[in-house]
Amino acid sequence: MRVVNRIALCITVLVALPGALALAGSPAADRTQRFAWSGWMPAARAAARQAAEAPAQADPDVYEAAFDFRFLNRPKVTGPAQAPAVAIEGESLWRNPGDPVVPVRFASLALPPGTEIADVHVELGPPEVIARDVDALATTPQPLPTDVPPNAAHGGPPPVTRQSFPADRPVTWRTVAASGYDLVLLNLFPVRYDAAARTVVSYPEMSVAVTTRPVKARGRDHLAVRRGSADRLPLARTLDNPSALDAYEAPAEEPQPTGGALPPGGPYDYVIITSDALRATFQTLADHKTARGVPATVVTTATIYASFTGTETGDNPDRIRDFIRQARDTWNTRYVLIGGDVDQVPFRGGYGYVSSDYVDNAIPTDMYYACLDGPWNNDGDSIWGESNDGDKNKDVDLYPDVFVGRAPAGNATQAAHFVAKTILYETTLHANRTHGVWLGEQLDSATWGGDSKALVRDGCFPSGWTLTERYEKNGAWTASQFVADLNASPHIINHNGHANATYNAKLYNSDVDALTNTHPYLMYSIGCISGNFQYSDSIAEHHVVYGSGGAFAVVMNSRYGWYWSGSTVGPSHYYDYEFWDAIFNEGLHEIGRAQADAKIDNLYRVSKTGSFRWCHFASNLLGDPQTPLWVDERLPSAATSTVTASPATIPDDGSQAAVVSVRLRTSAGEAVTGLAGMIELVVAGSGTSTLGPVVETSVGVYEATFLNDAPGEKTLGARLAMDGQTVTLDATATVTVEESLRPELVLSAAQFDADLGLMYVDLLFAGANGFSGPVTGFGARVTLSGPDAGHFAAAPHWVQACGGEDMATLVAPSAYAWNTFTLGVFATAIDSATMNYGHAALFAAEAVPLETLAPGSVVARFYYAWDGAEVSQVTANVSSYSNIIPTPTFTIAGAEVPAAVLNNGADVVVAGNPHVEVAAEEGLDWVYQNVAASLANGGHKVLLTVTVTDLNGNDSVTVSVAKAPDSGPGEVTFDDGPTGLQKYVVGGPRNNDTCGTLTLNVTVAGNLAGHTTAQVPFTVRRLGDIDYNGGAEPTDMAALVLALNGTPPPQYHARAFDLDANGGAEPADMALLVNILNGIALP
Repeated sequence: MRVVNRIALCITVLVALPGALALAGSPAADRTQRFAWSGWMPAARAAARQAAEAPAQADPDVYEAAFDFRFLNRPKVTGPAQAPAVAIEGESLWRNPGDPVVPVRFASLALPPGTEIADVHVELGPPEVIARDVDALATTPQPLPTDVPPNAAHGGPPPVTRQSFPADRPVTWRTVAASGYDLVLLNLFPVRYDAAARTVVSYPEMSVAVTTRPVKARGRDHLAVRRGSADRLPLARTLDNPSALDAYEAPAEEPQPTGGALPPGGPYDYVIITSDALRATFQTLADHKTARGVPATVVTTATIYASFTGTETGDNPDRIRDFIRQARDTWNTRYVLIGGDVDQVPFRGGYGYVSSDYVDNAIPTDMYYACLDGPWNNDGDSIWGESNDGDKNKDVDLYPDVFVGRAPAGNATQAAHFVAKTILYETTLHANRTHGVWLGEQLDSATWGGDSKALVRDGCFPSGWTLTERYEKNGAWTASQFVADLNASPHIINHNGHANATYNAKLYNSDVDALTNTHPYLMYSIGCISGNFQYSDSIAEHHVVYGSGGAFAVVMNSRYGWYWSGSTVGPSHYYDYEFWDAIFNEGLHEIGRAQADAKIDNLYRVSKTGSFRWCHFASNLLGDPQTPLWVDERLPSAATSTVTASPATIPDDGSQAAVVSVRLRTSAGEAVTGLAGMIELVVAGSGTSTLGPVVETSVGVYEATFLNDAPGEKTLGARLAMDGQTVTLDATATVTVEESLRPELVLSAAQFDADLGLMYVDLLFAGANGFSGPVTGFGARVTLSGPDAGHFAAAPHWVQACGGEDMATLVAPSAYAWNTFTLGVFATAIDSATMNYGHAALFAAEAVPLETLAPGSVVARFYYAWDGAEVSQVTANVSSYSNIIPTPTFTIAGAEVPAAVLNNGADVVVAGNPHVEVAAEEGLDWVYQNVAASLANGGHKVLLTVTVTDLNGNDSVTVSVAKAPDSGPGEVTFDDGPTGLQKYVVGGPRNNDTCGTLTLNVTVAGNLAGHTTAQVPFTVRRLGDIDYNGGAEPTDMAALVLALNGTPPPQYHARAFDLDANGGAEPADMALLVNILNGIALP
């Protein structure tokens, strides 16, 4: 609830005493616009000050403070003559059935540590009669639940009261415990209706003297003040005298466990409580939180039940609450996710009474797990949460100490849906982040739900939002219209209408299960019972855990929602309003924090019974309490940036990359998260730049790698694309690219080996070219082209390493490409370790000491089979990588082709076509597209094996594979397999043009003559399309979550989950899928 600076200072100036007794601290921190106060001081000293006498002996345990309030605006009597109401501009209205509608000011004050209210004395200033001859004032009608049929008649004259109000003192109060701090909540009534005199009297000034006394010893279930600002700063925002918190001191050391023993580890900001069956699934979410800078852990109910005894009855909910209290005190836990439906993690019910017709002994509420100070069943009966169930028969704690949400999953599949949608929402800027759907139904003949939605819209939402407003007051709307709204992926839904456990906003469970929205939404509804997670299963649960569509979170009622007939507001409306007010007006973006703030802001209205107490229990968050809503303050337009690069100098040969870091912070210093898919690095300077994908490596820190092949200074900046616009960040970093020295290789002219009957070209060492450092390895590729290249085999027949007498022969080329020869070259001593390039392991014996080679030394020899036809022109081309300079291509002209090559054709023996069979490994007829991450692990590829059933006169065969012309849009490349009869089919690069079907022509040619071509149907699948429905989407993430938890859906091949091609499903595959879903252009 916002505190608007609208009250002027009193004339009286009150000075806090210095020293340890001056508990007020810095007056500048207090809301002096609302009141002036004396500061807390010992009671005897305060009395002496007031009497202008010498200070008497102070009681160090009893404190007093005086609070002087002033109401500048004059009250007005408004409304119909038969039922007038009284209001003061800028003040709230007191709405309680039976009481008149009059102004009220809510004040929240911090008491001295360890004290409670002993007495409140009020002195009123001069009265002002503002109305006479007033026979009655309007009162608030009895609340009605939102399951009443909309055609029910609730008309008639507005209700009135003829009772004087306030009956005695104009101030009421309640003390509460808030995360170890003692508070008093005051309700101040500056207007009194005197029924006997028929007058309305205003008191523009009132002085409230509060006397405290020590609280007697508290039980071990009383919370301690935590170190740090996790509790204090948020609490200070809600207080009128935040400087009084200076008197509270946190323990010098971490509190020792007073109940059970926590599991090892910690501290943890975020704790998931779940069953053994769901632990693995929720561990994925905990890992995600930890990676984003929110330390998280998963604790099972079995662990809790075995380690904690509880503080009251010792039943399972009591033990869970005891554990949460200990985690809060010891681990500094702030967020608790109840990971499971009630059969996985039990709930506690709270007592609700509105009238004799509406009584519930156990309203399902997770407030029990959020409000941790003191007992909830002090009288020991079977009913929890009564107004006398707290410490010393006072009210129970209703002030949230941790932020709680529930993931109402009954099995691993439902949990996977919840986890996938939560991660998707947190890591992806919502496509329609400023679009909401507002729904208002007819509540009864005198009440329209759209009226309250308009109040939320006008009071809370920024003007830039686009709302689809469907109000029955303005015309009927249908379920099919709302389904279309949801399938268009709105960001927020807000609903006021009739509902039940399986029906809400005109939709049934089956309608929700069929939703196809690609971006999940947040839904808030004040309808009845839709959030009854005790029921199996409510429509709220279908929104959140029953599929990849639907919501990432909902706030709904586990029992009735409440409204006032004929009014635009009502009990449930106030909780709805304060939730959105917290997010958009108070900057509390995390939905669990906003839900807690809505409870705190309405705590003044909660009494021993009644509809507000009912709402306090029944309104529950089914979602992740730490998830922040995408709002303007979290976006780049409100962010400051820092760009750094390390190292600041890199070589131009691609052997070392700079890591570029972009840090984003809001004006308040908060990290801006979840924008990896929108950040693009910008490079100013010459040369070809290679940029890796932008990844959020920690909270608000985005990193990518940078390579450049041209010496010089490069300026790196960043820009962000959002909502169709580009935001260029001001910060930049500089990287210097230095020229590198590299060895040089050249190709020899073609020669013929008469013994082997093969043509070959040599790869020669041309010189060190000034290079003196070690070369960790290189690859060389030789290809043939030109008019007569077709007379030679497309691939080298084999490749021989010829670096020296100790060099081994590599018969099979590297798996990266069939004509690539990979070799280690060192300028230092050779050790026995191996070097891996693709699937070729290079041993020390295959490495060449660079300094021992003389120019002209043969490094490798590439052999080619030839069909014996006359050759006039063939061009040989060499390319290389990793610190090697290849010499440009050269031509083998007719005169240069050795005579032995030209004359060899006469010896060709004619033979028939070989008979063959072709099979793919594991029967696979598809392959994923490739990205840099998968290629680094060898690539997505499928091995084809040729079985020769009859050579048909040939001595041997060679195998080649090509895509059949015009066979489909799928694109692949080919690599040699482990043997000459095997080929790898490698997926093309990740873009839309490489996906689809195609046909492979597998040609087996005899060494003497003849060939056979077998056609193999094949498909290139989009990377991440696990369920093979045409694209990557949240359903694929849900399937991957199950695979990571050891329960992969059996209908999918294991390779479908291995997105990075490293042999299995692991968190790196999840990170890759998140980037794909975010639309990141992966290399």
